[in-house]
Amino acid sequence: MAYSDTAICNLALTRSRVGEIGDINESSAEASKCRILFPMARDYVLAKYPWRFAKRVKALALTSTTTPPEWQYEYDYPDEALRALYVLPAGVGQQLLRNVGYIEFDTEPYEVYSSDDQQTKVIGANQEEAYLAYIRRITNNALFSDLFVQAIAWWLAAELVLPFGGDSSADYRKVALNEFKMVMAEAAAADANQAKKAPRALPRNLQAAGSDMRPRHYYYNGQFYRSA
Repeated sequence: MAYSDTAICNLALTRSRVGEIGDINESSAEASKCRILFPMARDYVLAKYPWRFAKRVKALALTSTTTPPEWQYEYDYPDEALRALYVLPAGVGQQLLRNVGYIEFDTEPYEVYSSDDQQTKVIGANQEEAYLAYIRRITNNALFSDLFVQAIAWWLAAELVLPFGGDSSADYRKVALNEFKMVMAEAAAADANQAKKAPRALPRNLQAAGSDMRPRHYYYNGQFYRSA
């Protein structure tokens, strides 16, 4: 079931004991706050966990500015990216785009910082032709699970209760944030079960016997994992 922005906001407004709105674009004070807070709530929940439906791998483009001395390469930070997960070599990035079932890789050092003109975010790395695995902004509510919607609504309720909740707003906010934490844990567990389970240990044929130099990260059936 796809929930509209208005429906999610009404769920949050009901939980914060504020009331309801007819449409998020109406002129009421409640709708005005929802227009400000709903995108923030959605992006916040998206960035909190590497949701399968929000992951993307993309080849990075070099910036046209001078590379800072601490990094060999500087790349544009994707506009849609909410959270960087990994900077990857080209070979690994291309395998991920082909959805290869099992891939081992080492993490590449990187840093997200502001451009020289302070207008955009950029990524510094020592990896040539780098790819980025990241969580992207999703605005199509049809992609959201019921539990994901519940998480957005609880976080939004915690924010809406402050301007509208009166003397009891602090207590209601604590309740909403506690509910948010519980629903987030449930939603993350459900998301993790949307694919075949990853092996608990790396396959023996892929392990370097007695070596501590083997890769510490791997990708398996749509999800990133860290080896023990």
